[in-house]
Amino acid sequence: MRVLIDTQKLVQDKVITRVQAEEIRVRARAEMVRLAINVVTFAGILAVGGGIVAWMKDATAVAGLGAVLIALGAMIFVRSRPRGGFLATSLICVGIMTCVGGVMAAQRDLPSQLVAPRFLIAGAIFAALAYGARRVAWPNRLIASLCLLIGVAVHLLGLGLSAENTELTGVIWFYGTGIAIAAGLATDIRFVTALAIVPLLIACAPPAAQIFAEFDPLRIIAPALALIVIASAFTRHAPPKVQRHAQTLRIMGCIAAHIGAWAATLLGTDIILFVPAWVASVVWALVLALSGFVTARLGDRVQFNIALTFGALHLVTQLIANFSDQPLAWLGAGLIALLMAWAMIRLNPRLDRSTAHRPDSCAETENAPAPTGEPR
Repeated sequence: MRVLIDTQKLVQDKVITRVQAEEIRVRARAEMVRLAINVVTFAGILAVGGGIVAWMKDATAVAGLGAVLIALGAMIFVRSRPRGGFLATSLICVGIMTCVGGVMAAQRDLPSQLVAPRFLIAGAIFAALAYGARRVAWPNRLIASLCLLIGVAVHLLGLGLSAENTELTGVIWFYGTGIAIAAGLATDIRFVTALAIVPLLIACAPPAAQIFAEFDPLRIIAPALALIVIASAFTRHAPPKVQRHAQTLRIMGCIAAHIGAWAATLLGTDIILFVPAWVASVVWALVLALSGFVTARLGDRVQFNIALTFGALHLVTQLIANFSDQPLAWLGAGLIALLMAWAMIRLNPRLDRSTAHRPDSCAETENAPAPTGEPR
């Protein structure tokens, strides 16, 4: 578990030394800088490649330019390694995007029944080759990862075109959810894993033609809760990489569930299960309060911030939509909140004592290694 710590306070309390505190700061700073560089690089590659495809109207010229950029990048990579590594990688990545974009643009005037299977097969083959290259220690993992994501994107585009011509729309989008999660794990990019929530919610949504007539917040809440339960099962007893991606999915599931609950407080639910809006408001308020307390106990800062954010949203929404002219309702809600806070104050020391006297907890404390400079 990654935690937030005040290294200066730990030094003052003589938990760690100044040398260890400085090592923690250096590693944290290096991690953040590396993340920022990767995000900016990836965004720049996407913007340049997409801009070229959109700017040049001729699909053949776009594909040809992509091939030239790939060849130029490969030449720089071979002749000026490692100094020209960044330039070569950028050129190759932009060239691959441009070349694939040109080939796809050449198919835009064909009927979807013909294009969909082509995209499905070509995308799957391209992604499989990229994954194989990444597994056999390809000299540049960024290029292999980008190729894998491009192949997955083409495959999912073909999937979306296929969904227009079949009645198995839900099954297709569930498959897309699994593909997005697999791509995130293969590239170890949690942003890609987080995008899996989109096809999951689409799979559970009503058809586009009846989206407004048959909208029900439970269609959002139910799959989000299922995702939370499944992801939570992998956050403890799985390899570290799987745990990180499972935690990302759990966060996305929590956000989606809270959005669905927020919609339920305004509209209620009356298609799958009848729940009045005021009941949903009360239940969600209790869930938010309990979630905030539990996540604070667990030290889960992300989930705590989510509960706090949606708690503020719930407060403002109810103030504007329902209780702006009912002061007694606010009086009652405030008293309930104070009682819950008092209960948390009384309960927290008891939980601390029960945790401290737990045998396995004591054993872990006695056998715990001495603090080191490596962040946990």
